[in-house]
Amino acid sequence: MKKIFACLFGLCLVVAGVVGAIGAVAFEKDFYYDFYDRDQTVLKENVREEDLDLAISLMVDYADSKRSDMVGEIVSNGITQPAFKDYEVEHMEDVRVLWNNAKKAGIGALTLTLVIAAGLLWKEGKMARAMLAQGVLAGFGAFVIFLVLLACWAFVDFTSLWIQFHELFLSNSHWMLDPVTDFMIVACPEGLFEALIMRIVLVFGVYTGILVLISLLILRRAKRSWVG
Repeated sequence: MKKIFACLFGLCLVVAGVVGAIGAVAFEKDFYYDFYDRDQTVLKENVREEDLDLAISLMVDYADSKRSDMVGEIVSNGITQPAFKDYEVEHMEDVRVLWNNAKKAGIGALTLTLVIAAGLLWKEGKMARAMLAQGVLAGFGAFVIFLVLLACWAFVDFTSLWIQFHELFLSNSHWMLDPVTDFMIVACPEGLFEALIMRIVLVFGVYTGILVLISLLILRRAKRSWVG
């Protein structure tokens, strides 16, 4: 049972780390602005840079519950029009609900790690540190295997992965947008999502590396004390 709790501790740290990495990247507007600076493809489609900046600001703030609407205007073919259509807003409502649930899951996971750590430290004393370190390695090891499989899928067919993700987590098909008529997909091309996911993986990788290193140091010290 103690090993199960230790593994659960590691898995909860995984959940908290994933949510934290998403929040640190996906809701940082400078990430999108930097992408547009590097990739001029969108701007070549006769899209004004200020319209892209407005679209990203509206989407990010709405999804993060920092604003209650997505009202804004852009210029398309010389005509001023609303930035987003009703079904695009409905899609972002789904994203907003999904992110709010993810934040709750992250907070819950982090809270559970504290409860498990406190309980094991109370029951096992110094031995608990080694147990928790083993749990971290087990939890993150399992997640790395899952991540590698996911990365292979993305490498072979990123579009398929993206479609399955949306069908699994979103309640309708409003995410299936047309770049000819829908500005949201113009502002967020597939290349942007690929860059977004890679950045999230990088941030999570740094987080993982730090926790794994700390865990290995704890186990090394524990092993020396057992030998001594």
